[in-house]
Amino acid sequence: MPRISVTFNTFSCLGLCYKTLPFDPLFMSATVTVLDQGLTLIHQELPHISTATIDVWIGGGSGMETEQNRGVAHFVEHMIFKGTDRVKPGEFDRLIESLGSVSSAATSYDYTRYSLTTPKENFAKVLTYLSDVILYALIPEGEMEPERQVVLAELSQAWSDPEWISYHILLATIFADHPYGIPVIGSADQVNGLQAQDLRAFHREHYQRGTLTVVVVGAVSLEETIDQVRSRFCPIPRVAPSCPCYPIAPLEGIRREQISLPHLSHDRLLLAWLGPQATAMTETIGMEMLSIILTEGHNSRLSQALKPWIKNIDSVFITQQWAGFFTISVTTNQEYLEIVEDGILEQVRAIVTQPIGTKELKRAQKCLSHNFAFTMESPTELAHFLGYHALLGVYDFCHHWHHAYVDLIYSLTTDDLQELAHTYLVPDRYVAINVNSSPPE
Repeated sequence: MPRISVTFNTFSCLGLCYKTLPFDPLFMSATVTVLDQGLTLIHQELPHISTATIDVWIGGGSGMETEQNRGVAHFVEHMIFKGTDRVKPGEFDRLIESLGSVSSAATSYDYTRYSLTTPKENFAKVLTYLSDVILYALIPEGEMEPERQVVLAELSQAWSDPEWISYHILLATIFADHPYGIPVIGSADQVNGLQAQDLRAFHREHYQRGTLTVVVVGAVSLEETIDQVRSRFCPIPRVAPSCPCYPIAPLEGIRREQISLPHLSHDRLLLAWLGPQATAMTETIGMEMLSIILTEGHNSRLSQALKPWIKNIDSVFITQQWAGFFTISVTTNQEYLEIVEDGILEQVRAIVTQPIGTKELKRAQKCLSHNFAFTMESPTELAHFLGYHALLGVYDFCHHWHHAYVDLIYSLTTDDLQELAHTYLVPDRYVAINVNSSPPE
C-alpha cells in the first residue's frame, strides 16, 4: 500500500548522504490551477531535466467502497487498461513503451493513482493515451474473468507473505469494521462476487464525475500543460461523489492478538496507536519526529533501552485521510516479548512525562528535513507529494512545497512533541500483535 511519508535512513540523518535540491525560487514553486469542470492541475516545471512525470489522482480508493462492493476500487485499477473505443485491450503498455515511457498504478484506502514518466517530447501523446484509458475505460465483460484470475493470484500471493499478513491483522485490530481494517484488494469471495456493472458504476462515480487531480512535473511549460490537460480531461463535469461515513472507534484499553506464521526467522512484536488525520499537517509531521526520537538510529531511545533483547526495531507514522496510526515493530525472540513490550511502554511513558531534549529535537528536525530534500530530488516522488496533498486540499503545501514542509518541521518545539505524545501515545490504549514462528505445514 503506497504511503506519503519520508523514508528515513541512518546515513542521511547523520548528514552523510545529504544532497540539497537547487531551491531556486524562480522555478521551485508549483502552480495550482482549477480548470474547467472542477479538475485541479498542479504543475511544477523542472527545466533542467529531459522528462515529464504525469500523475493522475482519483479521489476513490477502497475507503469509498461499501459492504456490497468490497475490492471494486482495486479491480477497476486493473480493468482500466482493458480497452476503450480507441485503445484496444492490452495495447496501452505497448503504445507507452514505444514512446520510451514507463507507467505504474496503485490503489490505496484513500485514492487511486496512475503515474507515467515520458521523454518531454512525447508528453502530449502519452497524455492522450493516459486520459483515454482513465476516463473512457469500457470495462468489457470479456476481459473480466482473465483479470479476475490475476487479482485472485495477487491475493493468494499476499496471503503467503508473513509481512503482509501481520500488517493487515494489525490494521484489522486497530480499525475493526472501518474500511481501513479491510485489505484494499478485498477477499476472494468479494472479488469473485464483483460484476462488470459494479466496476462501471464505481468508475462512473469516481473517475468520470468525482474528484480528480492531475500533476505534471518536469520539462513542460505551464502554458502547454494547461492546454493539453484541459483538452483531454475537462470535457466531463465533476461533482463531489457521495462519501460513506465510517466513524473510527477510539481505542479503549489494550487490544491483543497472537498469530503463528511459518517461515519466520524470529518472532515479532507490533504495537500501534491511533493518530491524527492527514490534513493535520503539523501533527503528522510531529508524529514522524517522535518516530525518529524513539527508534531511528543506534542512539535512539528504544534502540539503546532494548539493545540486549532485540534484533531490530523501527517505527513509522502512517498518514491516512481519516486517521493515521503510529507503529513500533520489533524483531526478537519469544522469551523476550514481555520484557520488550514493557520496555517500549516505559519509554513511551517517559516521552509523555519527561522533557524531550533540545539535542533530540534538532536531530529529528535535521533527519526529517534532509530526507525530505533527498526524496524530492526524484520528479516521481515530487509528483506523488504534490498529488497527495492536492487531493487533501492542502494547496499551500503544493504551491510552496520547497519550504512549507521544512518550515513546519522547524516550527515544532519540544513542548509540541510532548503534547502530541500525551495526546496519541497513551500507554494503556494501544494494539499489540505477537507474531511467532510456526513449523511450515
